[in-house]
Amino acid sequence: MEQLPALVCVNETLLHAAIQHVELEGYQLVRRLDRRSGKKGGGVLIFVKDELEGSVSHLQDGGEDDERIWALIHSNTGPLLFCNWYRPPSDQECPTISRFEDELRVHQ
Repeated sequence: MEQLPALVCVNETLLHAAIQHVELEGYQLVRRLDRRSGKKGGGVLIFVKDELEGSVSHLQDGGEDDERIWALIHSNTGPLLFCNWYRPPSDQECPTISRFEDELRVHQ
């Protein structure tokens, strides 16, 4: 029997408001953040397997300038924090990393 992943996280979805529905067979959409207005690329989303839908809680999205989704899986071994984050390419430390660290501290 094929084992499917519990979560599917997608970056660079290229989705926008005109695309109202996105589906993945056997999965439910937890959260979707479309690409930022006026920007190329981007967008993130998270799917969870149908049978685990009630076990995932959306916690928060990143700030206005960040494409980041925080969620919590309630598992048999305890809560699991995860984040799907699109970070645009950069050669150096950038403000989005500092904001990520601030958000992580809130959820720890």
